[in-house]
Amino acid sequence: MSAGPAGGVRPVAVPRPISRVRAVLVFAGLLALAAMIAVRLFEVQVVRHDEFADRARRQYRNRRDIEPERGMILDRRGTPLVSNLPDFWSVGVRPREVADPGRLAKQLSDVLGLPVSTLRAKLGSGRSFVWLRRKLPKRIAQQVKVLGGEVVELRRETRRSYPYGPVGGQVIGFVDVDDVGRSGIEGYYEEVLAGRPGWEVLQHDAKRREILDPEFPRKPPLNGGRVVLSLDINAQAIAEEELQRAVDTYDAAGGMIVVTRPYTGEILAIASSPRYDPNQPGAYDAGARKNRAITDAFEPGSTFKVVPFSGLFDRDLVDIDEPVNCERGSWHIADRIIHDAHPYNILTAQLVLAKSSNIGTAKLAQRLTKREFYTLMRDFGFGQKTGIPLPGEIRGFLEPPSEWSGVSQANLAMGHGVAVTALQLAMAYGVLANDGLLLKPILVLSVTHPDGEVELAQPQVVRRVLRPGTARDLRLLLSEAVEVGTGKAAHIPGFTVAGKTGTAQKVDLEKHTYYQDRFVSSFAGFVPAERPELLAVVVIDDPRDGIYYGGTVAAPVFRRVLQRLLVTLPR
Repeated sequence: MSAGPAGGVRPVAVPRPISRVRAVLVFAGLLALAAMIAVRLFEVQVVRHDEFADRARRQYRNRRDIEPERGMILDRRGTPLVSNLPDFWSVGVRPREVADPGRLAKQLSDVLGLPVSTLRAKLGSGRSFVWLRRKLPKRIAQQVKVLGGEVVELRRETRRSYPYGPVGGQVIGFVDVDDVGRSGIEGYYEEVLAGRPGWEVLQHDAKRREILDPEFPRKPPLNGGRVVLSLDINAQAIAEEELQRAVDTYDAAGGMIVVTRPYTGEILAIASSPRYDPNQPGAYDAGARKNRAITDAFEPGSTFKVVPFSGLFDRDLVDIDEPVNCERGSWHIADRIIHDAHPYNILTAQLVLAKSSNIGTAKLAQRLTKREFYTLMRDFGFGQKTGIPLPGEIRGFLEPPSEWSGVSQANLAMGHGVAVTALQLAMAYGVLANDGLLLKPILVLSVTHPDGEVELAQPQVVRRVLRPGTARDLRLLLSEAVEVGTGKAAHIPGFTVAGKTGTAQKVDLEKHTYYQDRFVSSFAGFVPAERPELLAVVVIDDPRDGIYYGGTVAAPVFRRVLQRLLVTLPR
């Protein structure tokens, strides 16, 4: 006992005994908890053992794709037109692990050449991974790694390069940052060139460093295949050089040149201006990346006159020496008046073509029925794609006879009211050079697929358009057009050149009429005339300063290109 406040005795408090019921409940709870733990352990260690073991492995292991090496593109002589440059590095980051996005953004801005705001947005995105910059030199990538530390990931990659720069750029095309073909051969043959990725299993240590164990499973990649073009890169360079020279000389909007082996249909050069460098595709607008020889159509003018003349001779509807009244330069048909650039009175049929008389050609073309003339134009390949393996080819424009007016047949005979591509015109002239046969153009000589399968191109006849004798007669007429007609500037010493000039007013698409002071100048022909080895079409779009005739602007380009090619190309 103890004394209370008043000196009395105060009782000591004695703990009450634990209730039996409470003790049972506590024991039952502990028992239930133990049971739950046991069940969970059984589930983890027995029932779902493989699943959780796999999760544990994946914390330290992962499967990574192995990118294949992109395939090669070669010219006809085996010259590489592309290369894969090694030792470039892409820089990524794990934003979830970035402690101070703003601070790191400021540190990396100058090194990566990106605005702080752009980097801050990426670093603060909260995503598991983002790329900062792709395919950088190793030195820059290492600087970023030093500044960013463990949150920065580097990946070694190759970069596609084009050793000839802009030469052949519109044909070869380019790839994006992920090495996916976006235009030209790169895009058309993406499946062949890309190959197939493999994979490998990597292990990470506690600091996320990669460990490659040869015992881990691995599937090697299947590298890309190979595409061999019919182009000769030297011929392509010559065509582009001479084309740009003409464009600059005449302050033109652009132009196209196509050079072929007419007896096989192989394309040796296909140039387009303006051009671009596939090493820097983003520095040019989309127009420069187009291959205008297949994507742009133009009214061919007098180069088209060989079509009605071919039909007339093939059907024995005209004699080469037949006199034609050219009406002294002015002729009324339907509701129109047709003019000649130079007035003529009487010309033979041969000179009608050589002197490029619109009136004489239009008059003679009336001897063909509308259906005959339309079928003839279609047989030459106009109004339809050639089938060249490049993206973006158009059909051109050719209306059926049901849409023609009273003057349409005359206009078409002069190369108006029809729109063609430079490649279509080249293949059509190939009919004359190849004894009446229309061939399909060949741009790709062979394709080797990633699995080793090889496809070889062979000359392919689309159809017979003319009798062999008719084609030979037209070659003779076209050689006269160069010797005594409008194509004198295409003459090459030591060779007989066959060809035809063209001068056509450009169409004002907004007003649906023709410009009075804007033209397309062209020349189409081949050499030697007797047994053609080389064929070329030259088109100069919108030459200025009042000089626009095809014989003045385009024919000299034809001469310079083929004169150089006859020396440099194997015969």
